[in-house]
Amino acid sequence: MATIYVTMKGSTLVFADTEEGLSTPSVAPSIAVECQIIDAHIATATTTETASATLCADAVDTITGVTRTLEITAFQDWTDPDGMAWYLEAGTLDVKWFELELPASGAHRGQVTLAPLQYGGAAGSNLQGTVSLPVSNHSATPPTFTATAATAARATKKAAATAAA
Repeated sequence: MATIYVTMKGSTLVFADTEEGLSTPSVAPSIAVECQIIDAHIATATTTETASATLCADAVDTITGVTRTLEITAFQDWTDPDGMAWYLEAGTLDVKWFELELPASGAHRGQVTLAPLQYGGAAGSNLQGTVSLPVSNHSATPPTFTATAATAARATKKAAATAAA
């Protein structure tokens, strides 16, 4: 299997009023804010339940649930009325759909309740804010891959070597 290196450059994070608005911006107002994002990822946490030990078995922890949180670190660009900082500030407590897509890695989407970025920071530094938004209605779409010329050439060479053996 080929090794795939994924970087955040070229990733997208989109918010919209409806799920359809994520892929069809004309359906509902949407905002693409990737140029102000420093870090965006979905953090996961599990909840467990411990089954009691018996005379013949040790106690066992079983995963009983998974929660996800959209974690965002962004520049506090308060001069941009259409930017991430003001979008989160003005939309505080609004429920929005989001989609986070990494190059060659598929996409994750779901709903979040917006909350504001932190305001302010250390003197003399680029102001950055962080926010954690609990995710509901999560879904993931796997990537689709197409063979490149190099991949096709390797497959042809491998097939020829197998046939000769």
